[in-house]
Amino acid sequence: MATKKGKAKSGKIHKGLPLSEKTAARIKSLRLAKGFTSAEMFAFNNGFNRSQYITYEKGVDLRLSSLERLCQAHGMTMAEFFSEGFE
Repeated sequence: MATKKGKAKSGKIHKGLPLSEKTAARIKSLRLAKGFTSAEMFAFNNGFNRSQYITYEKGVDLRLSSLERLCQAHGMTMAEFFSEGFE
């Protein structure tokens, strides 16, 4: 369920996970909050390489510049991205 500015509820992001797994969970929760059940369709509609985007949701190989692009696709700042699920 989406809230203001594309933020997703963070109930499924678990404390104690490594940063890469928290980041992957946040990326996936934001996609789902936007109504995309398919990672491939989100990637296509937002100009990401399909296979690369899927690695982001797995917590693999995420560059800072890629995270910045993801935040832009969700209409949020990086501060907003890290505001949920990273306690």
